Amino acid sequence: MINKALILLLLISLTFNLNLRSQNISKESLSELTKESREIEQLFKTDSKAATEKQNNLVAKYKDVQFSLDDFANLPKDADIYKNRTLRVIFYPSFVRISKDQSVNGAKASCLKMLYYPDALSKEFDDQVKWAKVYKEFTYHPALGQFVKGRDYQAAEIFSRLQFLLPEAIKETHLLNGIYSALKLNTSYKVSSAAITMFKVVASEKLNLPQDSIQIFRELISQKTKDVIDSMETLPLKYPADKRTLDLFKNSYEYINSDYSKGKLLNNKAPEIEFLWCSNPEIKKLSDTKGKVVIIDFWATWCSPCVGSFPNVRMLQERYKEYPVIIIGITSPQGYHMDRKNKARYDTKDDPEKEISYMPSFIKDMEITWEVAFSKTTVFNPQYGVRGIPHVAIIDANGIVRYNELRPYDDPAHEAEKIDALLKEAGLPFPANPISTR
Repeated sequence: MINKALILLLLISLTFNLNLRSQNISKESLSELTKESREIEQLFKTDSKAATEKQNNLVAKYKDVQFSLDDFANLPKDADIYKNRTLRVIFYPSFVRISKDQSVNGAKASCLKMLYYPDALSKEFDDQVKWAKVYKEFTYHPALGQFVKGRDYQAAEIFSRLQFLLPEAIKETHLLNGIYSALKLNTSYKVSSAAITMFKVVASEKLNLPQDSIQIFRELISQKTKDVIDSMETLPLKYPADKRTLDLFKNSYEYINSDYSKGKLLNNKAPEIEFLWCSNPEIKKLSDTKGKVVIIDFWATWCSPCVGSFPNVRMLQERYKEYPVIIIGITSPQGYHMDRKNKARYDTKDDPEKEISYMPSFIKDMEITWEVAFSKTTVFNPQYGVRGIPHVAIIDANGIVRYNELRPYDDPAHEAEKIDALLKEAGLPFPANPISTR
């Protein structure tokens, strides 16, 4: 006769396994659920009341269903649960249930609970605080270290999602404590890349962390990035990477160790930028412009927002053409050139001179009236903290960086006000009247 205690253990084990494994929900049923939820999301755009009623009915229909991780994996590829709040509401209780387990499956469910928190897209402070608490729970899950090992995508999400949270919610929940603990566990290249993105949040003025705290994060991210580079270079068979990927990480390493990341860029000497080519042949490097107020605009021909900002830059150039001000649009060889006038793309891989040869006609076609230069270093200049373009910095007449991370597609009056003040401060002539933008 089987021992009663053994039967009890078998029942407990069976119940637990049912909680984690598929309950035989067919792919057809999951497809139908996805279809219904998508129709509800579409209805919200035209009839919120009817959509809410349908959503409540569908949620009630599935409220007793204990979905498994397999069920989630079997959702149709076009389910797009991130944008489908109805699906998130339906699956969320199952993520909560499974996440309580201390196994790797529990950690995975905790990750999904964080990623697909029903109100993660809400910008209401209370919703953001609740999401941040769920986020923090994930960073402290006991099986987190085991979960992220070999799961680069999910591991990276721990850090990349931080940018979508309100800074006030991050501070309210002390989420960064958990983020830092999680970062110590990870070494994969995708994690390192996401951590670089996270650093922008950690160092942001909106979060307003003490400089000491920012540097603690910076040093750990720096070490993790270096570990990735060393692994790629010393163990190429185990950690294969092409030259482009390796160069990206070297650029990230330079970025995380730059004066910008150390909080020492502003009000200090502008980092030098050497040019392969400049529309003004007298300018070989950035420091050749000393004595003038310099606006450097990092851009590329493929960047639509960059090109979209040209009218604003043109207005600034017109305003200061008779004054000691120089505007330089800085790009770098991209491996291809976008001909905006003829809507053509020209491959220039491994041939910077060919790419440069297209620039004079581009300047003419796009009515660029300011200087353009190709830098020897990437347009995503780590010393100036360039992670996206367009990106503008303003340097005073003494070669000191006074402003950084400006966006040229804003009203040019904002830049003009700063430039006028720098000219006046240096005792240089400046326009008598404010810029007229309209």
